[in-house]
Amino acid sequence: RNTEDLVDFFKHLYIRDSKVIVVNSFYDDNTDKIFKSIALANNADFLTIPNKGYGYGNNRGIEYALKKYMFEFLIVSNADITIRKFDDSKLKPNCIYAPKVITLKGKNQNPTFPFKVSRLREKLLHYTFKGNHNKLVLALYAYSRLSKIFFYAISDIRKKIYAPHGSFFLMPYEVVKRTHPIYNEEMFLYYEEAHFGKVMESNNIRTEYYPDIIIDHKEDGSTASTNTSEFDYMKNSFEIYYKTWVEKH
Repeated sequence: RNTEDLVDFFKHLYIRDSKVIVVNSFYDDNTDKIFKSIALANNADFLTIPNKGYGYGNNRGIEYALKKYMFEFLIVSNADITIRKFDDSKLKPNCIYAPKVITLKGKNQNPTFPFKVSRLREKLLHYTFKGNHNKLVLALYAYSRLSKIFFYAISDIRKKIYAPHGSFFLMPYEVVKRTHPIYNEEMFLYYEEAHFGKVMESNNIRTEYYPDIIIDHKEDGSTASTNTSEFDYMKNSFEIYYKTWVEKH
């Protein structure tokens, strides 16, 4: 809904030879018209789709890009980001790249999952959500933060990661073509990065942390105006993830 985010996005679009596809998850007629005018004023393509979540929107945008364009890299990006630095001189055409993503509070969000998600953690999360143990979720998030701190300590010698933060990452054309549709469209806002990691792992595709690209992320929020609690979103998405990747494997 924040049309100013998209204006700010285009002001900081420091990417040579790029074409933007704006995917608007429809909220109302007024914002739809404004988003379309911003997109057209910046020579971008514009799609309006039903608001069915992050995965659904990205799948539609990727689908459109594959049908209409040939490209070296496809970038999945939120509208609420600005590009601070974009050095693509070291990119290789067979790897996914996760840049440094900095929040307004100075927190680095990448990588979401530095290391493969363990079966033990998946089982613990299943127990947590099935029993509605809200406080245990916080403990598991604290563990995730510790794994990130450890990754940063060794990042000079280890750039490979399991899954990037969903707000901004780069994928080579052949990887996009081979793995589309990437997202499970039944999931909504949570555990989509973990799902992404599973998809790439099952296709033997490498993902790297790439701090030569730096992104500022405003984190405007996607659930603030809804009546469903954050815990319920997390629970519903995780159960779909669990049935897809744990119970069936």
